[in-house]
Amino acid sequence: RYVPEIKKNGVTAKVLDQAYTSWLKDKSRSKPAPDELIPAFGVQLGNLALKECKGSWVHVTDNYGEGLAIDFLKSNQQVYPIDSVYKRFDRQEDDFFVSLFKVYVLAGNDKLK
Repeated sequence: RYVPEIKKNGVTAKVLDQAYTSWLKDKSRSKPAPDELIPAFGVQLGNLALKECKGSWVHVTDNYGEGLAIDFLKSNQQVYPIDSVYKRFDRQEDDFFVSLFKVYVLAGNDKLK
């Protein structure tokens, strides 16, 4: 419904941005609630990062609660794609998937300092 035609490159961070922007503009009564979309967007974003950097999904419990994170092997850093998407949905930001993806790849390659 919100995903533009996916070309031979498949789903990219740019495609996620386009799908999210389409969802934001949707004024129909059948528009899915954010909670229905956030996990799917977050997992897809995380999986894109894992294609670029070695790591794995992990279940994390900390002072903020429980959630899924990506634990990057090279950098030993963790990122929280679902939580990151949730925050941006909540603020109705747009065009954030590409920038988040770039930050995640930097984190996964131990380039964030």
